[in-house]
Amino acid sequence: MLTEGGPTVMGELIRAGLLDEMFLTLSPVLAGRKREQRLGMVEGVELMPKAPVWNRLLSARRQDDYLFLRYGLRS
Repeated sequence: MLTEGGPTVMGELIRAGLLDEMFLTLSPVLAGRKREQRLGMVEGVELMPKAPVWNRLLSARRQDDYLFLRYGLRS
């Protein structure tokens, strides 16, 4: 099943052991913060250093200036 979600959904999937692949798109657009606080990539679960989630790169594709990365979860 493919699901899209933000940092909270990602944290819930990792905590429940339901994440087996991750698709990550890198965009050439930079975003910054000044005063507002934004969530990170994963929220709601403590991963490092006691419970690291290691991934291995399965594929990498490039379209113009974008990178599309596919990772598989290592147990």
